[in-house]
Amino acid sequence: MKEVIASLATRPNDVRAHLRVRWSVFGKEEGYLSSIKPPVSMEFDGFDGLATTRHFVVTIREEDPR
Repeated sequence: MKEVIASLATRPNDVRAHLRVRWSVFGKEEGYLSSIKPPVSMEFDGFDGLATTRHFVVTIREEDPR
């Protein structure tokens, strides 16, 4: 069985990690973003800088078969 863990990225390092994953998925894997690599490997838009924006972090963990 899989366990789904959801949390909010509240620390700046967590938010930056979220933006790097978003770039990896939407930019590199799916090709939805410009093919020109940005100076930093993060996908950031105008909403990300708003105080009201929340970043959800979801992790799927496999149950230990023991």
